[in-house]
Amino acid sequence: MQTLDIECPSCSEMLELDAGFAGGVCRCSNCGTLMTVPSDAGKAESLIKPSSIASVGAGGAGSMGVPDPGPRRTSRSSPSKRSKGKKSKTKKGRPISTTIEAGEYKTASGKVIKVDETTRVPMAESKKKQIRMATTIVFFSIVAAVVAVAVIGIIAIMGGPGGPGGGVDATYDPAANPYTLEFANVMGLPVDGTTVVVIEASEYSAEWMKLTGGMISAGLSKDAKGSEVALIGAGKTPVLLAGGPPRKLPLNTGELNTWFGKLPTAGEANIDAAIKSALEWKPKTLIVVVGYADTTNIESWDALVKGKEGLQVHAVHIGNSSPELQGWIGERGGEVVVLSMDQIEYLKNDAAQPASEYE
Repeated sequence: MQTLDIECPSCSEMLELDAGFAGGVCRCSNCGTLMTVPSDAGKAESLIKPSSIASVGAGGAGSMGVPDPGPRRTSRSSPSKRSKGKKSKTKKGRPISTTIEAGEYKTASGKVIKVDETTRVPMAESKKKQIRMATTIVFFSIVAAVVAVAVIGIIAIMGGPGGPGGGVDATYDPAANPYTLEFANVMGLPVDGTTVVVIEASEYSAEWMKLTGGMISAGLSKDAKGSEVALIGAGKTPVLLAGGPPRKLPLNTGELNTWFGKLPTAGEANIDAAIKSALEWKPKTLIVVVGYADTTNIESWDALVKGKEGLQVHAVHIGNSSPELQGWIGERGGEVVVLSMDQIEYLKNDAAQPASEYE
């Protein structure tokens, strides 16, 4: 089968797609960006619906090439009703296609593509993931040797294993699997200083809470010298882990999983109240985890964090990317992690595979 190599115009991930889709449209499996598929040596361009993109400033969705995820939810329905809609085809737990709505889509260069009816488009697979299985053993052998030398050098320089930072480069890498990171993290975002995590807890988060909670629990079971974490479930009223306040890492995985399992699964999420509670501890880092929460309240979230000197704000969005959320965090200079349930399940299973299975 002949394939095309495409670079995503939004996240710069190298993608691979069947050559038969040349001249059409596809989505990036890494960040969800809707883009054109070049029919020659040209570059792919992101596609948006101009009429549905609100102005979010210089760091907003328009300048970042964020795709239009379709109309936002305007009525409240149960998760079971929502799940009756069309689902994307999957391959080994990962989506291989998705649907886009009818309408006019525009590229950054001004080209207009008209879609007459709701149609299915392919997901371009990450080329990096395609070749990872064949190179894992060699890669980790090299990494192990480098890490061993680095650890010996750090211990020698800092006088033992108790030195600050533990020799781990704790930086956000969108291509890394959060389950396999050596440092404490929240779905890939490093924990730095006093960190408070606000998590949507409502009838709409019930379908993704178990998977998301498992990934967060795994990340917070790692050590981070000098850092402490508090978790707040944003239900009708804030639900604090062990009643708060922030606690030193590592946290107990069993305790975390039990807390996630008891978060509210009915009613609406009150993100504003949870952020207010979070700010009482004067955190260095605030991480907001949402899925179906109403992001039309982002202006009120921004008003709460505005003027908080030294506060770093990040976000995690479960599902398709949100232009409103991307714009807000972009203006705040933070990072946005976008993960679907299929991707979280894949990363979990991938981390559980022994190295011998990649041979």
